[in-house]
Amino acid sequence: MLAQNGSTASPLLIVMLLATLLAAGASALFGWRAETEASSVRQELDRVGKEVVDLRRTLQLMRFERGGASGPTALLDQLRFWAPKLQNSSTPAAEVPEILRKVQDIHEGFAGVGPDAWSLLENALHKAVTDSEDEFRKQCLIALGRIDAKRACELMVPIVRGFDLTKPSAPQASPRMRLMACDELTRLDKQLAGQTLRQVLTTQSSQGVNLQRVAPEYAAKLAPMVAGAAAWSGFFNLVAKYIATDDSELDATLQMLLVRAEHDRTTIQECVKALGTRRCKDAAPRIQELFHQPPPPTDDPIFRNHCLDALATILGDAARPFFDEALRKEGNKIVQAKLQDLLKLTR
Repeated sequence: MLAQNGSTASPLLIVMLLATLLAAGASALFGWRAETEASSVRQELDRVGKEVVDLRRTLQLMRFERGGASGPTALLDQLRFWAPKLQNSSTPAAEVPEILRKVQDIHEGFAGVGPDAWSLLENALHKAVTDSEDEFRKQCLIALGRIDAKRACELMVPIVRGFDLTKPSAPQASPRMRLMACDELTRLDKQLAGQTLRQVLTTQSSQGVNLQRVAPEYAAKLAPMVAGAAAWSGFFNLVAKYIATDDSELDATLQMLLVRAEHDRTTIQECVKALGTRRCKDAAPRIQELFHQPPPPTDDPIFRNHCLDALATILGDAARPFFDEALRKEGNKIVQAKLQDLLKLTR
């Protein structure tokens, strides 16, 4: 009886096993076919998407050619018309988004034309020499970046440094162009932007280039260019631009600026704020010194309060002894109030 049951169970077991293997095989086959088909569909979608982008650029180029000019010349004419409106203070704010959209469409058109548009844009860049044309030149640089990012970065680096070699007749770059070039260079090549701005911050100040901090082989070339250069009160803005690059030597560079006598108070203040936000403990001793002996004007409670905020962020409760002693000696009511508030927060 047992043998009979065993002989009956064995074929059933084999059938069940075969059925399971067939089901697994069918499932694997179905999965393979589904993945193959999905991959094919993705490739086809990518191809169609590229064709749509190319078609869109072609249609944009045709739309810009309606005025009579053709190809990249038509795009450049449109850029000359729309870009200055972004710089003109009389342009209504409500119109700016639409103008930006048109300018972006022009960039797309140049990207579609490709390298053939490079020389036209670069020549236009050289010929636009007045500060009133900064926005046009900015948009030319952005368009060049869409065509060849590496070559465009080579044009932007000297502008970030302050010496705009694309304007031979006026080598000193305007503040507006410097700040724009910082943003665009950071977008295209963050590492290069960090290296360039680090060099700028350690060799220049709001008063211009310090030739004593420049390598001798470059100092001789720079001397004629920096002679008579105007001071730039907005130099401190470059600190924020530098921070945005996430440079590998960021903390060390900012700390270096704290001890440089040539830097103005606002530039030092931006460094103090940044080092506080970054909780850089190595900077705490120097920030304490700056609290007691700030850059001119010496009686500046705003600067000194920024020092206190940075110390509170960096040291936390460990800053209490410094705050207690400072409060006992402090004569400025604004700074006294800040110290009292910080002491409450660090309890």
